Amino acid sequence: MRKWLLRPESYSLAKALRFAILGPPTDYAFDWRWAFDPLADALREAGASVDAIPWTATVSFSDYDLVLPLVAWGYHNHYPH
Repeated sequence: MRKWLLRPESYSLAKALRFAILGPPTDYAFDWRWAFDPLADALREAGASVDAIPWTATVSFSDYDLVLPLVAWGYHNHYPH
């Protein structure tokens, strides 16, 4: 039976990858780093580059290998976006 475990040798898959993690807008009133920091730290430890990007920002994601939403942050308050 094969067990699927994340082993240190598999971390090399993240090396040189660039991740954008979508978070709340800069004026968001509550702390959200509790969700971002452990994820970003694990990816960085594996050698990846990680940027926190507000989901309301107008940016080009073409330089990123993967764009991840962190969690839902008040989308219902920003219908036009």
